[in-house]
Amino acid sequence: MFSSLAAAALLITHTTQALRPFQLPSQLVLKTDEAPHNGSAVPGLSPVKYHNNPSNDIFQIESLDMYPNPCLIESYCTVVIHGEFTTSLANTTPHLSFNATSHLPNGREGLVPGEDAFCNWVDIIQDDDNDDTYTQINPPHPDHPGSPSNSILQKSNRKDKLSCPPKKGKAQISATILLLGGYVPEANFTVKVKATEEGREGRTLFDLWTSFELQYKD
Repeated sequence: MFSSLAAAALLITHTTQALRPFQLPSQLVLKTDEAPHNGSAVPGLSPVKYHNNPSNDIFQIESLDMYPNPCLIESYCTVVIHGEFTTSLANTTPHLSFNATSHLPNGREGLVPGEDAFCNWVDIIQDDDNDDTYTQINPPHPDHPGSPSNSILQKSNRKDKLSCPPKKGKAQISATILLLGGYVPEANFTVKVKATEEGREGRTLFDLWTSFELQYKD
């Protein structure tokens, strides 16, 4: 369902190493009864909304940007979140669960559920002294728009470092996936992502959902 660097090159390199291809198995066409949840919009440049009231979430989101917006098939898709961890998770194993449901034009639906360690899917960058001064850098991939309003923010004049599990304080979280043509259909997608402190029943870091039309890159 975000990362701040000492240099843009580090962000590019690490994001590439952590890249995950997303494939929707063609044989998985399960009919689901789940309907999208209503919720308030998450601040930033994306169609993402809160699944539940975020006031007690461990990670308080300040902004969430998606590049490109919306994502495109045969392209990289990056999500960058800025916010603050209200408590340290250094001695925990944060958990990630997600569901991606495709709503095909013929009425069929495909469901891909998944669970994994949160740190396997994201880059988190924090600063040693929790300084919250940011400067703009361009997004890490040429497919991403580079206008000032669509810039990834990077902490300045500090020794930033990758940190997962995260400690208490300001943070940037990023994740990049490759949407593989031939495996991902053109369809309306509903995606739900929830991160928790320890296992699926732990305290919530964030609980988000979004719905958008996924099409091939021109």
